[in-house]
Amino acid sequence: MGSKQGEPNFGMYFFDLDTSKHTIDACRVQTVATLTEALMNSPLNQTQRHGVLTQIFHWLTAVLVISAFVLGPEDIEEMSNPGQDPGVMLHQTLGLIVFGLTILRIIWQFFANRPAAIPMFSWMKILSKSVQGAIYLLLLAVPMSAVLGISMEGHSITTLAGGQFSLNLPLLPAVGESSLEVHTVIADVMMWLVGIHAAAAIFHHYVLHDQVLKSMLPKWGSKN
Repeated sequence: MGSKQGEPNFGMYFFDLDTSKHTIDACRVQTVATLTEALMNSPLNQTQRHGVLTQIFHWLTAVLVISAFVLGPEDIEEMSNPGQDPGVMLHQTLGLIVFGLTILRIIWQFFANRPAAIPMFSWMKILSKSVQGAIYLLLLAVPMSAVLGISMEGHSITTLAGGQFSLNLPLLPAVGESSLEVHTVIADVMMWLVGIHAAAAIFHHYVLHDQVLKSMLPKWGSKN
């Protein structure tokens, strides 16, 4: 039955409220879809090559790792107070930055688009993934082994900014020394793997002529 003349039509009011609610929900969905599309198509998240942020993580980590390795102090055992040596502080600072960057890069991988898969032999894909996975693991293990070793020897990590910290671990000098020896060994292993990784990228570029290396280069650093 319709409402009498002069009486409010509450059914129409409820219909209008329901329509407005659906309109608002549709606008929200459209806004989310637009923002998602904008993110996926932005320079930070490209599809033909790795996004800008991924490239920054990659090349900044590479520079810091090489710098930490080359500038790493020698004969640290002979230093009376290694924690105050500028070379040691630089090495430790670079190591902590690499550790933090690696954590951020791993998190970013869950959101970043990946370039289209490049055709290659199955054994090449397996080898590539294995080397990359090992490098990621070592980027975390190398600095952590140093922090564990220094802490168990009763010393503190000292950064160039003057900050000091150590893990609250039992004082075990022998174990700490072993951890630092492991640190040296796995750091060498990581550098060998980084070299293999770089050589493979060059091989892909100049021999196979595919997009592997170009996918990690900015547009201004690549012809295509």
